Amino acid sequence: MREIPIHTPQNGRPAQRQAPRPQAGPAGQRGQAPARQNGGEKARRRPMPPPQRPVSAQEAGRPAAPESGRPVSSMPRHASGNMPPAGNGQPARRPDAKNGRPAGPYSGPREAPPQKTAKKSKKKLRAKKALPQDAPQRRRVTRAEARRSRLKKRIWTFLIILLLVGVGIYVSVTLLFKIGKYEIQGECLYTLEEMTEAFGHAQGENIFSFSLSDAEKQIAQKLPYLESIKVRRRLPDTIVFIVEPAKESYCAAGAGGFVVLSEQFKILRTADQAPLELCLIDGINAKSTVAGTAFQAENEEQQALLEELLPALEESGISGIGQIDLTDSYALSFTVNGGNIRVLLGTTVKLDYKLKTVYKMLTDELAPDSRGTLDVTAAPSTGKTIFKQDVTK
Repeated sequence: MREIPIHTPQNGRPAQRQAPRPQAGPAGQRGQAPARQNGGEKARRRPMPPPQRPVSAQEAGRPAAPESGRPVSSMPRHASGNMPPAGNGQPARRPDAKNGRPAGPYSGPREAPPQKTAKKSKKKLRAKKALPQDAPQRRRVTRAEARRSRLKKRIWTFLIILLLVGVGIYVSVTLLFKIGKYEIQGECLYTLEEMTEAFGHAQGENIFSFSLSDAEKQIAQKLPYLESIKVRRRLPDTIVFIVEPAKESYCAAGAGGFVVLSEQFKILRTADQAPLELCLIDGINAKSTVAGTAFQAENEEQQALLEELLPALEESGISGIGQIDLTDSYALSFTVNGGNIRVLLGTTVKLDYKLKTVYKMLTDELAPDSRGTLDVTAAPSTGKTIFKQDVTK
């Protein structure tokens, strides 16, 4: 080995030091020394050993790293703390790093930093432990399959609910809510036995086994002197009849006689002669004479006049109306005070105003025993009424 004299600051005499060690290899091992020249030919190099794992400082015999964590170089240092100088009087340089820049204090093999282990969740570890190594992996469910699964669950839930509802209806119809008693609310011309017989559903039947509207129509046809009838259920076992009696108010010509009508034009009965106490409607014929049904005129125009005139007369407050003539739609008239005064209306134009004028004349200006004709046909346009007294009677 070639000796190189260097100057030491301790005694001033030259000292012997060994040549700088060769640069460390990439695997942390020292490489081979450069080949010597012999006779102009390059010396044969020995083959490089295979790469080995990094050697720690303790295994290599170098001092351990201080507490600061920085590695300690195993190369000899000068007494002053710097690297010993080279043979040319300059401080020795460490070999350059791979990127061409000067290496740090130590470019030899270093101990690999401890690897940080990723924290795995307990659920994942538990799942991995639960599955054996030879167990088949579970296939991932797609969105379409999940959607079809939810749809199937909804369909099954709906079918189960529908089944339960059907079972409940069947049990309620066959076992529960049976008719036990009947009640009548309101003034009625019929007895409870007549009402229940017209109703047609005896005790013991299920309270939901019939339609309320059909039951009301059936009772109204069988018992015509009911202006209105309503059937209601009162759970658990009671049927209630809410009734309003019908009152005879009008009569009109019918097939082979007369029909008696209520205030709401319901046919109550038939008669051979027109009752004198009732208001007679002339110029109109009943299309049907079946008791319990609504009155219907043969002529649709006369039916429209009837439905317009009679309610207006009831609202006007005029009493004692004996006869209404609907023969001519342009010459409507009626009688009051037992037929002593005949009122001429003309058409239904401004009918409310005409009837108010008639009411005022009868109450304020005409005597109760007056006889004659009261003409209010032109009253809406001229504001004048004409009363022609009958002197013949």
